[in-house]
Amino acid sequence: MKHRLCLVVLLAACTSQAPLTSSSSPASSAEAPAAGRTLDLAAVVAASDQASKPVEAHRQLARLAGQWSIVSAGIDEQGRTGLDVFEGTAELGMILGGRYLLWRETQQLPGGPRESVGFVAYDKIAREWQWSMATDLSTGIGVARGEGSLEGGVRFVMELVDAQSGAVLRSRSRLVVLSENELLLERLGAAADGTERTMRRVLYRRIVK
Repeated sequence: MKHRLCLVVLLAACTSQAPLTSSSSPASSAEAPAAGRTLDLAAVVAASDQASKPVEAHRQLARLAGQWSIVSAGIDEQGRTGLDVFEGTAELGMILGGRYLLWRETQQLPGGPRESVGFVAYDKIAREWQWSMATDLSTGIGVARGEGSLEGGVRFVMELVDAQSGAVLRSRSRLVVLSENELLLERLGAAADGTERTMRRVLYRRIVK
């Protein structure tokens, strides 16, 4: 939690202001606190930067940067694929010094193309994956948390509010890197007997130019 506390202090320091003084006040008395605060702020920034340096998980994320084609297909109770097939494209890229993966995609859904944008991150303090996503089919931002490895599969759990009932629902998915040029995202749900099943597979193939 150390670097998070540093960030809170940093924000407080950035938003605070020295009290206004009249022109008759000595300049040295007004400038001395500002100078001291600048030195403290520099130390906070340096500590926060060091504490948030990317680790191996971030380097694994960086391998996903690029452009991808998308094929999304529904799967029925009998495991048959090819239902409700949609296509699209995605563009992934690392930002903020290699700390976050910016994920933008467009899918050709009924009624026309639909866009979504979000971030994939690895929180080195909480030791968990985090994935946030906003779409033009919602006014809320979904936030999922997960554990695992990209090659072995990261299982995400997201809590979201049902648009019809207003109830809080839990959505589960699994993201796995199949190869340098293929990603698989599986939407998971419950079968009739209560066991877990894959309800939709979204395959991402790297666009090589």
